[in-house]
Amino acid sequence: LSLEDLSLILLDSKFLIVPDTGLFHFGLALRIPVLGVFTYTHPLLVTPDNRLVEFCFREDQESNATLGGLPVGTPDLSVRELIRSCKALLTRIEKIPSTILTNVNTPTSISHKNAQHQ
Repeated sequence: LSLEDLSLILLDSKFLIVPDTGLFHFGLALRIPVLGVFTYTHPLLVTPDNRLVEFCFREDQESNATLGGLPVGTPDLSVRELIRSCKALLTRIEKIPSTILTNVNTPTSISHKNAQHQ
């Protein structure tokens, strides 16, 4: 799958739920709301300060380890934590003006999509 094909797929998404990977950053670059699931890296190290992102993270209480001066996380996230973070993202999306979101059908994105599918 090329980056161009991936971007076309992502542009049709209302939001993404992804781990702390390149897709997290790619979604934000495309101005798509993202729920980032962080299990080790503290989200404040890599998350931009914008309205399009929510994260799910829990500090590892059994470790004194740090990364970039912040505590590391644990992979032991519960389904309840993920649902709570997802609800927070959906609430945040409702408050974002549609002009900020990329995935609205603008003439540019429609013509680009149509050109790709012909």
